[in-house]
Amino acid sequence: MKNNKRMNRIVISVGVFMLGFLVSYLIFGYGGSSSQPSHAHQEASKQLYACGMHPNVIQEEPGDCPICQMKLTPMKKMDSAEPVKEQKQLYTCGMHPNVIQEEPGDCPICNMKLTPMKQDVTVSQVKDDERKILYWRAPMDPNYISDKPGKSPMGMDLVPVFDNEVNAGAISIDPAITQNIGVRTATVVTGPISREFKAVGYVVSPENQISIINLRFSGWIEDTYVNETGQEVEIGDPLFDIYSPELLSSQEEYLNAWKTCDKSGDETVKSTLEAAELRLLNYNLTGDQLNGIINEGKAKQTVTIYSPFGGVVLMQKVLPGQYVKPGTDLYHIADLSSIWVEVSVFDENIPYIKKGTHAEMTIPPLPGEKWEGMVTFVSPTVDEKNRDLKVRLEFRNPGIKIKPGMFASINMHSTIAENGMLVPKEAVIHSGERNIVFIEVDKGRFAAREVQVGVKAMDDKYQILKGLIPGEKIVVSGQFLLDSESSLREATRKMFAASQAEPSESPANDSKTMDMQEKDSQDHSGHNH
Repeated sequence: MKNNKRMNRIVISVGVFMLGFLVSYLIFGYGGSSSQPSHAHQEASKQLYACGMHPNVIQEEPGDCPICQMKLTPMKKMDSAEPVKEQKQLYTCGMHPNVIQEEPGDCPICNMKLTPMKQDVTVSQVKDDERKILYWRAPMDPNYISDKPGKSPMGMDLVPVFDNEVNAGAISIDPAITQNIGVRTATVVTGPISREFKAVGYVVSPENQISIINLRFSGWIEDTYVNETGQEVEIGDPLFDIYSPELLSSQEEYLNAWKTCDKSGDETVKSTLEAAELRLLNYNLTGDQLNGIINEGKAKQTVTIYSPFGGVVLMQKVLPGQYVKPGTDLYHIADLSSIWVEVSVFDENIPYIKKGTHAEMTIPPLPGEKWEGMVTFVSPTVDEKNRDLKVRLEFRNPGIKIKPGMFASINMHSTIAENGMLVPKEAVIHSGERNIVFIEVDKGRFAAREVQVGVKAMDDKYQILKGLIPGEKIVVSGQFLLDSESSLREATRKMFAASQAEPSESPANDSKTMDMQEKDSQDHSGHNH
């Protein structure tokens, strides 16, 4: 009996031991395997290398960038097992964006219900297969972007920019707030780049249309028909009568040659007749006057001189009884069917002035009328004292309404480029050395982008050389409030982030306190023993 009882105890003890071993194996054997890193975790924690200038170049081994030959740098490891921390939900007032709270409730100013603020999307929250390429940019010049892949001006490959990368730095604002602060958008367009600038001009007589009337013989003025400066004359109008012994002798010579040639028909006499006729024509006698001499059969004592030009008399020096010599200027007559306007262009506009530049002219004494002309001359030198450039324009003058000596308002248009990007002037924020434009990434999401501005074009628009793509939506009103709103959001985010980070130190401190207490209790228990 005793042996049987002892045997039963041994069997029970062995059974209990085997059962305990099996339980320990199931718990610690399988659980221990979890301490080994999985294959997926090893892949996630694998060290990668990237180029600082070309973020799209990523390799598993260190080396050089195949584009710029720079050394690849290790990328920061991301623990895939670490969960993504969710952003804390904040609440704001649609009428007072500066009111932001962590809990829902009412606005302390207007008592309106606070609305949830839209959370920002981080790059890590978007999957690779959900990303979309927005544009391509130059690795060395972020302002140089294109809507298609290609080469930068430095010959480097353009790198893609994905939507999640832009969204990560975008400002998210509730549509109600954007409406309250008056945010308006426009589209980046392309078209001819023209510059417009104004100047004051002075009307002068065209130098190439001023004619001088003088005589090729001497004589005495008998009567005058045009004796006032500013008087208008037409071609063939009588100017004055003159008595000239030279002219009288030439008439008699012509008349005698005509009579001799009519009778004999000799070639020598015919040549003499042609020479006498040519002399009278050179004296500004008309063909009708020569025919009158032949018809009357005698020379005229006084001869009327007719105007060979039409225009306005700018100068006259003719008086009855005056003796004039050959070559004496008697009249200056200007054709004012077109006029010149002299303009001084400031040095900032000199690069845009050239022959053929279109211009419009208005004259204060002639309201409601406008004339179109062009630049016909650009001075090769700049005035050293005034630092301006003399430019001459030409305009048609029907009806001779425009008078020399008038002042005119000139508006010039210069085409700088046949095609280029244009944005409204109010879209560009000038902040010191940089020019910023806010683009609309999505409905209620905006991002700031630096641009390179060209010339100020017509219709209050700026030429954009770099930084934008035609068709993009840009903010043209409310961007200053948008900028302040983004600064407020960033300050709020940092404030709440700091407040959330402070309690995180307490668990570590608590664990240290518990360890110290446990150690003290062990020391006391050992001492008691």
